[in-house]
Amino acid sequence: MPEPAIKQQTVAAAPVEVSRELAQYIAGIRYEDLPDSAVRAAKQFMLDTLAVAWAGSNAPGCADAHGLLVDEGGRADSTVWAYGDRLPTTASAFLNSMFAAALDFDSLGRDAPAHVNIVVLPAAMALAERRRVSGKEFLTALVVGCDLMCRISASCESLKNPYKGWFYTSIHGVFGAAASSARLLGLDAVAIRHALGIAYSQAAGTQQANIEPSLTKRMQSAFASRAGVFAALLAARRISSPRSVFEGQCGLYRMYQDGDVGRLLDGLGTRFENGNLSIKKFPSCGCNHTALEGALQLTA
Repeated sequence: MPEPAIKQQTVAAAPVEVSRELAQYIAGIRYEDLPDSAVRAAKQFMLDTLAVAWAGSNAPGCADAHGLLVDEGGRADSTVWAYGDRLPTTASAFLNSMFAAALDFDSLGRDAPAHVNIVVLPAAMALAERRRVSGKEFLTALVVGCDLMCRISASCESLKNPYKGWFYTSIHGVFGAAASSARLLGLDAVAIRHALGIAYSQAAGTQQANIEPSLTKRMQSAFASRAGVFAALLAARRISSPRSVFEGQCGLYRMYQDGDVGRLLDGLGTRFENGNLSIKKFPSCGCNHTALEGALQLTA
């Protein structure tokens, strides 16, 4: 039986091989290339994310997930935040991301509804600890991963097309986590491109976990963080992947959400978007904050 035809979605301006451009950027950027604003933003949002993760580490479901992964065992490579024990890198990335998402107190993107640091930071810190990299190399990887995730999410928002209900944080976060992880592993541009492709094969997560409240909601970022690390580790072992994972016939922009390649690549390597985020004042969805502020002012 022939395969059904793929519905054609909008992909604005795709004159280049997107993942190759991204891989070259990830492989080539140096700490010295980063503006002070990007480094300051990385540190600021790292501290915010660590704080909300510690606060969320005893939220419902977190101890249970921790217990499961302790029972699973494995290499003691990376620290589990708040608990202090060490687990395999992928397990630590998963748990730390889950903790950071648990209270809905995590920073939020300004150009797209994506929670960047709860995906990228746990992956980057877990692998940086395992690899014993320098602080500068860690910060470079963190900036690159957060910048990429911000760009992907913004590129899907820029066309203003109907929202399909995918959860941007996990769908796009897996690429950011993979980018940071690949950088920390010292992969070349060819291997990084494969890491992005492997990450795409694991991209998942929908808003149904918000519509039907459940503990799964706080795990979607964790799945992406873990998957990004795993993608880079596989690429380091020379596992290959599709190349046109953004603009291809069954790429991200056709299968998940229409996107603007121009918005994704504009200013790549010269304008860093990891600071284009907001720290939450209240532990709730960002769309509630105006109402919360209004209620507090009315009752003051």
